[in-house]
Formats: sequence, structure tokens, C-alpha cells
Amino acid sequence: LEWHGHFLTFETASLESAEQCRQILNDNDILIDRRGTRLRFGFGLYQDETDVIELCRRLGELAG
Repeated sequence: LEWHGHFLTFETASLESAEQCRQILNDNDILIDRRGTRLRFGFGLYQDETDVIELCRRLGELAG
């Protein structure tokens, strides 16, 4: 599976909460895709472990 990207998807309780989460992430320069109530974090070929660690750090800061 090294030749294509991957997604990590989280289901939210409603369309409204999904859009609110997407907007908060977007406002903090974390760009994701939203499909209905699902938030999708995409990982491309050009990203590596360092990028995932940075994402986790930034998400941790947002979570408080």
C-alpha cells in the first residue's frame, strides 16, 4: 500500500458538528476533507512520519 495515499476518518454526531470541527481545523491551518458527518484526514505520498507527529502535536494543542 505504499503507492497511494491513506485517510483517517472520524464520524461526528451531526452535520453541524462536522462543519464546526472542519472550520476550527481550517482556521488553524489543518486542512481536511468533510463528507457529510465524517471528517477525513488525508495522508499523501509526500508526507512522512514527521508530518504525522506534527499533526498530532497541533491537534493536542487544540484539544487543550
